Amino acid sequence: MLPKSESPDLSPIPEFERDDVYWLPKGDIIVTARGVGFKFNSTVLSRHSSVFQDLFYRAKAVATSQSVLHCPVVRLDDSAQAFRCVLDFLMTQREVAEERSTDPFELAYWQIRMSLKYRIHPLFVAATERLERLRLTDEFLLYCASVNLQPSPVNVKHAIIGLNLVRMVRRPSLLPTALIACAQFTPEELVKPVTLSDGTRLSLPKEDLAHCLEAPRILRDATVDVALRVFALPASAQCTRRDSGLCEEGLRRLSFRRLDDNLKPQPLGKQPFRLWSIDLARLPDPYRLCSRCADMVQEREREIMRAKWAELPCLLDVVAPGWPGSTCSRHCVNPSDSNVCEFDMDAEGESDPEDSEPPTPSEDSRFDD
Repeated sequence: MLPKSESPDLSPIPEFERDDVYWLPKGDIIVTARGVGFKFNSTVLSRHSSVFQDLFYRAKAVATSQSVLHCPVVRLDDSAQAFRCVLDFLMTQREVAEERSTDPFELAYWQIRMSLKYRIHPLFVAATERLERLRLTDEFLLYCASVNLQPSPVNVKHAIIGLNLVRMVRRPSLLPTALIACAQFTPEELVKPVTLSDGTRLSLPKEDLAHCLEAPRILRDATVDVALRVFALPASAQCTRRDSGLCEEGLRRLSFRRLDDNLKPQPLGKQPFRLWSIDLARLPDPYRLCSRCADMVQEREREIMRAKWAELPCLLDVVAPGWPGSTCSRHCVNPSDSNVCEFDMDAEGESDPEDSEPPTPSEDSRFDD
């Protein structure tokens, strides 16, 4: 049964412009979306969506002031951009929208919103699989590779869209990385709604507002902790400049330099997973390290960052079921508010973080008829 909110609007429709791509003379249905008309074969949508199947079945032929249209017409309240991305996917099975240089965050939002609204399961699956391209992932290596290619989000709009996407797909395990993106911006920027190119206005989800306001402080502390531990003394036991003490001096200076960078009011100060140890052996004195010390720092960096990644849901106090590397029963493994956070227990016991062990979503039923 078609939900009442999705009942087709069969009243006379205003004039519309024909879409440049999806106006097929032999099409058997016309769909209008905010002043743009699309004509195509109805089976393209109806075989993947019971909602569209019902809409097309109930549609009637209507006339416009332009001409008498000799096939049924359905009017949607969605934007032309949002509906076009559905046709791009179902009619071409390739990333046509990307070829048009569509903003990838807006594209993901339209695809996921439309797939949920009209129950288009193949589109939902494809769109959620591509979220990792937007740095929404729980995979440590994938995230680190992405964040070091492009250290911060392009703009606050992307951060807010990303957090909305996580809530839309009901994947709380993606929440920590979405919060890292939001933490790169000021509270004043985050509380303002953003506008997509089709006019859609989005705000931060209310349930995430407190987390977004707390995350910058938490992530700045985590970033400082990582930087100080990565460049901690002593130098490597195999240091080739041990007698001169140059590598120990280099470690001190690198530590101070990273600490200074992290305390500045800039996005990179709240990004614990940015690599600091690249090309250490090529830096000029007094920052340069010998190859043995550079190798030691790089190995240490990977270990410390991976441990910090395992703690991330606990640090941010968010539930992230199945978070890799974590055994916390409050936030990650069969999470429950009645359980005590593993990270809190370590802190109370004052355990040494160097000695401590670093702490599948079910199938979506929203497409069932």
